[in-house]
Amino acid sequence: MQGRRSPSIWRAWLPLWRRRELLAGTFLHLGGLLAIALVNGGGYLVVVHVSGWRGVTTWDPALPLDAAIPALPWTIAVYVTMYAYFPLPLLAAPRGDRGRAQLVLAAQALAIVAWISFAVFLLLPAEIHLREEMRALLSAETGWVRALFRWLYAIDEPWNAWPSLHVSQTLLIVLCVQRWSGGVAGRRAWLPAGRARAVALALLWTAWSALALSTLTTRQHFLVDPATGALLGAATWRAYLRPALERAETKGPCG
Repeated sequence: MQGRRSPSIWRAWLPLWRRRELLAGTFLHLGGLLAIALVNGGGYLVVVHVSGWRGVTTWDPALPLDAAIPALPWTIAVYVTMYAYFPLPLLAAPRGDRGRAQLVLAAQALAIVAWISFAVFLLLPAEIHLREEMRALLSAETGWVRALFRWLYAIDEPWNAWPSLHVSQTLLIVLCVQRWSGGVAGRRAWLPAGRARAVALALLWTAWSALALSTLTTRQHFLVDPATGALLGAATWRAYLRPALERAETKGPCG
């Protein structure tokens, strides 16, 4: 098994896989987190700035119900919690090579979702014109709210409408954490058991629901966006990630 990885793991991971025991066994984990940061951060910024430079809108996803959703500037604090989800798989994945293989598969699923979304952003761009309503409200907000929105608007062009990456990628992470906390051999000891596990998962799903809702209350997305994001995340889980995790659990990294 040494130096080998599952055929379902992309060959690009092989250099990291061969050195997976470095840094007290966290080398592959850190490499996976860096890879997702590069795909999500670097790739995303390039795509939305290209779309912003083009300035082309192919359609307007706005629905009458979008206007009925209240704009709540303070929910930017919930919106930015997206970044706290990405380390969760590093903590929740099972130990050993089988767990490492599953962690890599989860990273691959996140990358697939990102690439599909980037293609949509470029091919069917839709400007999020709802932002103008939020901008008009910010002058009356407290300093930390204005500061978070200034940071967000400085790095994030309004051309990431649908599907919502906030929703699709965090949904995949929550589904992974839920699966890994359900009695998979070698799971991390920090995950609770019994009633405590049920409460922890309920809190996780509540936090995720609040995150999805914040995409609307911050005027960062139309209703269509989190809906299509959830569909993309669920489809990727069902068609790709869940079957891949099942194979890794039964056959191991050399299966």
